[in-house]
Amino acid sequence: MSVQDLIMSVLVGAIGCIGYFLRDLQSSIKEKMKENHEEIKKTQENLEKMKNQLPHTYVFRDDFLRAISNLDTKVDRLTTDVSHINENVAKLLSGGERG
Repeated sequence: MSVQDLIMSVLVGAIGCIGYFLRDLQSSIKEKMKENHEEIKKTQENLEKMKNQLPHTYVFRDDFLRAISNLDTKVDRLTTDVSHINENVAKLLSGGERG
């Protein structure tokens, strides 16, 4: 066996080892990519569920402000009506005009 044959054997062995480790690394990467894809899919499903639940759980700021504004208007009308009733009752009790 010559030195050249020995060097070729070592090189073939090294290339074989490198090929094995590269194949192992590639399969590991594929497995990790598959796991990541599944996690991404689960996250997307959770996000869709959350999007569907949000309108039932939370109120938009504009809708809240509109509802509060309507409530304020109604309270102001009630206050005005009660104050008119109070004035009329005061007039009746003091013997003033009716009406």
